[in-house]
Amino acid sequence: SLKTQLDVHKDLTPNLDPKAYRILFIGASIMLHGVGDWTLALGWDHEAGMAATSAEKDYVHLFSGMVQRHWPERKICIYYHNYGGSGSAEERLNTLPKVAGVKPNLVVVQLGGHEKSLEDFQANLRKLLVATQQMDSHPQVLCTGIWDPSNNGKISEYQGSSALCDQMMEKECAALKIPFVPVEKYAVDPKCVGWGTSPGVQWHPNDNGHRGYADELFKAFLKLNP
Repeated sequence: SLKTQLDVHKDLTPNLDPKAYRILFIGASIMLHGVGDWTLALGWDHEAGMAATSAEKDYVHLFSGMVQRHWPERKICIYYHNYGGSGSAEERLNTLPKVAGVKPNLVVVQLGGHEKSLEDFQANLRKLLVATQQMDSHPQVLCTGIWDPSNNGKISEYQGSSALCDQMMEKECAALKIPFVPVEKYAVDPKCVGWGTSPGVQWHPNDNGHRGYADELFKAFLKLNP
């Protein structure tokens, strides 16, 4: 099955088999969220990208599965970079050396929800993207846009700081020739949010939202790897 084909690493041991294809995901809770007493109190009881109903339905596994089907002869290896705090670009940048040994072929960056200012985010995102490109393995890089739900469908497109954030990210990606993968159309779709029993969990993409992330990432991936 596809579940057994994917090689999911919760540690940082690289699979250096020549047929291995190593994907490093750099992100926050949408990428992966663990379980503890405080999450159980919120109704979050499984480890996955919040708020997918299972790990197999989060964007990391869905996208990696699409890559696996694209290259059935290769072993798709999943690695996570969620070191360095809650999930700001600065935190991920400062702890990037911890994951350098993974030697990724592809890096997927999903950030933007834990930033104090657009200016700081821009500076740190640029440094992070450059640092990933300069890894010894010279990986391809994909970068997703910000996730900002629509408040039950009351808006049809990003406005204010969220719109400015996406525009900034797209500009920085373009300067580095990195594909920018917006997720706005899913975030403003009420069918893509709302899973769970607490507002904090419900803010995150549900199974439909995670599928949207995966679909858009795979479209960008295919442009780099037809």
